[in-house]
Amino acid sequence: MTVLVCGFGRCGSSLTLQMLRAGGFPCFGSAAAFEPEDVGIDRDMRELLPRIEGMAAKILDPQRTDSWPDKVNDTRVIWLDRNKKEQAKSQIKMVELMGGFSIHNRRQAIAGMAASFAPDREICMELFARIGAAVHIEKFEDILESPRGAACRIASFLGLLPSQWGIEQIDKMILVVRRRRPKCLSDLSTEMELLDHERKMRWQGLHGREERGQPLAQGGDHGNKSDTAHRAPRETAK
Repeated sequence: MTVLVCGFGRCGSSLTLQMLRAGGFPCFGSAAAFEPEDVGIDRDMRELLPRIEGMAAKILDPQRTDSWPDKVNDTRVIWLDRNKKEQAKSQIKMVELMGGFSIHNRRQAIAGMAASFAPDREICMELFARIGAAVHIEKFEDILESPRGAACRIASFLGLLPSQWGIEQIDKMILVVRRRRPKCLSDLSTEMELLDHERKMRWQGLHGREERGQPLAQGGDHGNKSDTAHRAPRETAK
């Protein structure tokens, strides 16, 4: 079984993959972002799908990829929704803070981005139906409000609960959820914590390989920061 964690940027996809990994499900890419270059906007799904078989992978903005196969085998999609305005605000915030500039007419940019989610979501659902992928819809707000309920729903959708997973795996999944209000935060404190954690885990992994005399991996898994925005507004170029 292959699991695609999908949605538009800032939907809670990293958190969902962290939950799956904590429960014991193999995930493609490195924690905490799970964004190797292979899953970026230039991804080739026909080439990627065989490589991620048996794993969960983050595939944001699936409607922007033309390389989907006609059909998929045993592939399940966890689709993440979020309040449209808060999600757009979060995307704009990330673009501004990471880019070091302010978007002209910010309020209009947020409104335009929020309005684009519904039609693009419909395209994604039609895509999943066409290729034969089962879809489970989860809300970012519900994950934060009730992590246990979300963990149980996700595990059940994947056929893991109760046949393969039990209370122990569910408890591990909910431990990674940081309880907070679902509204877009004014800074990148949460994101910076994730990046610091990811750097620490990578350093420990590489350091451990050196001690064991194993060769270090070339390159690495880098988050697709240029793909953070669902569809960057024209004003970003100004």
